[in-house]
Parts: sequence; C-alpha cells; structure tokens
Amino acid sequence: MEKGISIVLCCYNSEPRLPKTLEYLAKQEIRKDIPVELLVVNNASTDRTKEIALSEWGKYHTRFMFRIIDEETPGHMFARQKGGQEAQYEYILFCDDDNWLQSDYLQIAFDLMEANTRIGALSGQTIAIGDMDFPEWFSDFQTSYAVGKQADDSGDVSEKGWIWGAGMMIRRDLLNKVLDKKHPFLNQGRTGNVLTSGDDCEICKRILLLGYALYYDQNLLLHHYISPYRLTWAYKKKLLDTIEISNLILYKYDDVYNEIRKSTWKKMKGILYMAMVRLFFKEHYVGAQLRLAIAILLKNEQFTTDLEYKRIIRFVLDNRKLR
Repeated sequence: MEKGISIVLCCYNSEPRLPKTLEYLAKQEIRKDIPVELLVVNNASTDRTKEIALSEWGKYHTRFMFRIIDEETPGHMFARQKGGQEAQYEYILFCDDDNWLQSDYLQIAFDLMEANTRIGALSGQTIAIGDMDFPEWFSDFQTSYAVGKQADDSGDVSEKGWIWGAGMMIRRDLLNKVLDKKHPFLNQGRTGNVLTSGDDCEICKRILLLGYALYYDQNLLLHHYISPYRLTWAYKKKLLDTIEISNLILYKYDDVYNEIRKSTWKKMKGILYMAMVRLFFKEHYVGAQLRLAIAILLKNEQFTTDLEYKRIIRFVLDNRKLR
C-alpha cells in the first residue's frame, strides 16, 4: 500500500461550513514526498455542498488530489465507510466539516504513525471557536463537544478507552476492518439532523480489541467551530442524553476487552476449554492466548446469551490477528 494520507471530509448539507474548512486544509504544510488526497464525501446532501466544494477548492493552488464521492445512504458512519473504501493511501484522516486543522497537523500525525506501528489511531487537542460568546456552563461540558485536552500529556491513552473522532488519523486497513459491513455498529452515529453519538468511541473500542493502541498528542491542534444552535441548553441536554444511551453499548465493549486482557494461562482449567476453542477457530494465525480468552468468554453465560456481547465477540473472532 502506498504511503500517504487520504483526508476523508464527510459532508451533510455543509454548504455554509465548507469554505473555511477547505481553506485550512489547503494551507497544510507537509513534505512534498508525502502524497495527499482530499475525498469530500457528499452524504445525501440537499443543498449545494458539491458545488461549493468544487468552487472553493478551485481557489487554491495545491498539489493535493481532490475528489467528490457520493454516498446516498444518510449517516456519518456510512460516509466514513465510503471514504475508507475509496481511499488509496495508508493513513486516513477524518476531518469534519467544522474542523479547522492547524497547518502542521498532517505532518505531525503522519510522523507519529510512521514512528510507532502499535498506534491504530490518534488525535489531538481541540480549541472551540464560534460566532458568539460561549455560555458559562460550556467549560464544564466541553469534552462532550470534543473540545479541550484529551490527557495531561502526549502519549498512549489506550487505558482511557477512546479518543475523539474529530481530526482522528487511522490506518486504512484497520479502518476497513473496523467498519466492515459484516459487523454493523451497535451505535450508528449521527444521521442527517438526527443527533446520536457513540460511533467515534465504538471505532476506538474495536481498535483496542484488535490489539492496537490509541494515541494523543497535544501538538495536534484544530479549531472546532460550534454553531450557535449547539450552544443552547436544550441541545446540550439532548447531547448528554444520547451519550448516556451510547455508553450502555460501549460498556459492553469494555467488558469483552477487559476479559481478554486479564486472561492468563493460569485460567485454563483443562483441555475442555481448548476443545471448545477449536470449534470456533479455524484460522491458524490466532494465538493461544487469545483463544484462551475467547474460550473463557464463551463459557460465561452472560457473554453467550446477550446478543450484543455475541456480536462483539464475533467481530474479534473474524478480525483479530496476533502481530
């Protein structure tokens, strides 16, 4: 696979927000030997998103390749799936239509991914910006808006369990496993004007289940434009409600992940476990430690009777390889 960056810009009725976002992308300073493409995914927009994207990008003299891709099925997750399928480079950068990336963002992210193959995905520090003064309560709830620092210091934040999807860079092959339609997401994410959440965190949970790390770097800076309607008390309450609902699913991922992590050879009670494993694993690449962990999960009635647990375990069964 060719080294380079595919920027996936998912758009739903993004006409008013695109000009500024594209301006910041056009100003990215990155070594000339690193190819970059910008994929604008038009996700069932009913406004002039496509026309604005073409006209605005045409104002800039940049070497970045540029394509507009249509995804007719509404939903942020479907747009990301489309972008992952169409991307041609090793690293994918998710940029929302209200994200303004600092000029060195791509270069820093690329260098970090190249330096550490354990990193599955990374993102950085977000600064809120808007057309009005932020309400007094905003600082107490800014993390729910993907704003602020994600950790005290740069480094591996896998123990935290998630990073923000805004400005997230992820390995393309890993993304296409995570978003494989054979394993539909349990949290579907934003669809049109319908506010739902949890899809960014579910991406992170799947990355962890596949044995990769999550990384945060405070030098990765972006401004997150927040529209006035999102700063109302009613919107904030609705946002927090959706986060609470999505957490019910995300906790199930944590249960499976923690069971796999704490599994050791000492837990093997006898050959019965290994016989059970052989019924579920035909691929020789799956390591004994993982086989043992799944055997323990399958022995636990909670995991074998709950449909959502079963779907998460099946995702691991179909995708995880020991590297």
